[in-house]
Amino acid sequence: MFEGEEVELKYEDVIKVLNGFSDEESYAYEMITPEITYLVKENILFVDSVRGIIKPQSRLNLLAIRKVMKDA
Repeated sequence: MFEGEEVELKYEDVIKVLNGFSDEESYAYEMITPEITYLVKENILFVDSVRGIIKPQSRLNLLAIRKVMKDA
């Protein structure tokens, strides 16, 4: 669910969000997408709306994201 509607997530779009962490620990977002919402609900990412950035929930999540992105 995203903004009250059922939205189909695309694998490629989720990967694009996660690829942003290959070199950085956090990065700025322009708008909240269904993919970001999904990753936040699954406790993988954290959105800091004051600073306008997204980052992994923990250092362990960051390391796991980088490992998966490297192997993909």
